[in-house]
Amino acid sequence: MKSKVKIFVVPVLLVLLFLFPLLSFAEKATQKISIKVEGLYCPFCAYGIEKQLKKLKGFKKVEINLKHGVAELHVKPGMSITDQAIQQAVEDAGFDSATIERTQNGDKQ
Repeated sequence: MKSKVKIFVVPVLLVLLFLFPLLSFAEKATQKISIKVEGLYCPFCAYGIEKQLKKLKGFKKVEINLKHGVAELHVKPGMSITDQAIQQAVEDAGFDSATIERTQNGDKQ
């Protein structure tokens, strides 16, 4: 009986040892896109931009910082969102975006 348990447990442990670093790497590969939006001053404006950005495929989370006039778009690992798609979403909300800055793993790209 003990040999059957060892035969099962050892391969499972080996698989987990190899998969765990890969899973933690996937979480680190999350990309954050900061969009400086001109004229973003009120909660209604923030809601409109958030609604348009959430229509983009591949986002994980959208955060709006009214104080700084910035929308942050967190992209799912392995996904990509183009600057043109972001610009279009902001324009569809009725605003012009001044700058788009991408960061990954805490590093600017």
